[in-house]
Amino acid sequence: MKYCWLSFLVFCLLPYEVGAASKHKRVRPHPQGIAYFIPFPVETYVPVTPETINKDGDKAILTPDDVFILARILQDRGKSAEFESVKTRLRIERSNAMPVFVDQNGNVVEGSQRYSLRPVALVSLAELMEKRFQGKLTSSDK
Repeated sequence: MKYCWLSFLVFCLLPYEVGAASKHKRVRPHPQGIAYFIPFPVETYVPVTPETINKDGDKAILTPDDVFILARILQDRGKSAEFESVKTRLRIERSNAMPVFVDQNGNVVEGSQRYSLRPVALVSLAELMEKRFQGKLTSSDK
């Protein structure tokens, strides 16, 4: 009789627990964010700085998946290099972190940290941003 009740409980409760666990696996803990972007190869007549990119760049809301991918790309760091503030091309704002700035050459400022992205990471970042901003880029209007 004990085995009967035990098997009954296992068959009744196991699908619920498995379903609940698989539902939570799909949720990523990263919040959405905002990005201000000017394509990396674009040369501007007026300097674009961390303070002005939110006026000069195009704005897009980032999905949690975008923020997750960005976090992974930003972990692919190379040597530390000098950030060229007058060539800022990307500003990423996330609710749980300091803003991230990327210059035209892939040099990054994230809070007090300064580093350079590896070339492969910079290409991945450019592709992600161009895909996310597809149809929204209006650099010819500026």
